[in-house]
Amino acid sequence: MKKKAFTLAEALIALMIIGVIVALLLRTLNRVTPNKEKVMYLKAYHTLEQVVSDVINDPSKYDQEVGATQSADFSQIPLTLWGTSTADCASVTQTNALCCFMADKINTVGTVNCNSSNENFTTTNGIVWSGVGGGAYPKTITVDVNGSEEGGTYEIKLEKDGKIYPPTGGEEEAFLQSQTKIR
Repeated sequence: MKKKAFTLAEALIALMIIGVIVALLLRTLNRVTPNKEKVMYLKAYHTLEQVVSDVINDPSKYDQEVGATQSADFSQIPLTLWGTSTADCASVTQTNALCCFMADKINTVGTVNCNSSNENFTTTNGIVWSGVGGGAYPKTITVDVNGSEEGGTYEIKLEKDGKIYPPTGGEEEAFLQSQTKIR
């Protein structure tokens, strides 16, 4: 009885078919896999959104009486003092209050520097926040979403009334517009 074996041509055809299937699968997977920098920017954006909302809606941090008669104004309406675990926030002023509240509200690692507009703190997910403390409104908050690696630096604009938006026409705006789309 003679054993049947695959010919070289049959083996090559089978490998070619497997190669085409793998190429199609990789192409599909690359479309579904999100951009890491985009995901981290969206996390930072929504974190800032949540903190500003918490400040405005918490009567112990935002003067509700003044806020009820005027539009919100972080540059004029003082935040009341609260207990923070950050030594840098022993003296809370109007310019560093949002930074102190953020540093107390979200998980940070390392030192927190709320008395400057330079690098303020790093969160546990590796995002480096700058421009949160110090300076006047409108603030341009810079988030470095990939730490010490090259690139990955994006901006978030914060108005004195608490409105948050990305820079117009930038990559950040495209991130927010396409955050629910999967291509």
